[in-house]
Amino acid sequence: MPQDTAMPKQRKWRVLRDFEWMPRSNVIMIFRAGEVHAGLTQACRDKAGDSIEEIRG
Repeated sequence: MPQDTAMPKQRKWRVLRDFEWMPRSNVIMIFRAGEVHAGLTQACRDKAGDSIEEIRG
């Protein structure tokens, strides 16, 4: 597959402390310490603050 059409690699995040995020009024997402998530939205990352860290490498 040509390099320019490949899917971009999603950034991965490690949850350091439990937190909840409500993207909509009827949806609650619960993140637990130790979990790893990929592709978190900017709004979720803003809510998490220093409760998450990016996994590099």
